[in-house]
Amino acid sequence: MKTNKFLFITIITCILSGINICVNTNSTKKNSDLLLENINAIAYGESFSWDGKEWDTEENHWLGSDWKPVLVKCTVTTGPSFWQETYEGQKVTCNNGNGNCLIESACTNS
Repeated sequence: MKTNKFLFITIITCILSGINICVNTNSTKKNSDLLLENINAIAYGESFSWDGKEWDTEENHWLGSDWKPVLVKCTVTTGPSFWQETYEGQKVTCNNGNGNCLIESACTNS
């Protein structure tokens, strides 16, 4: 009887440890992505690349009002209406300021 209790507790501990490792691995990836974005912003200015295009946040335009591209989170929905899947994505929006943003990008998860 003691062996069964010990075995049960050991199995539960292993399962919880595995879940904890998976959760920590995912949060580490997000943190390293944010760190890489910050390093690129410091090294190359605030410009960034998204969806195959380079978005320049520092370039000035000769038109009266400039546009500044900003990368924001959005929701992507795919599939037919009776079986839609939604997941988190990102898109570039155009705000007032310097930059090369005239038309915002589509919401994607690439």
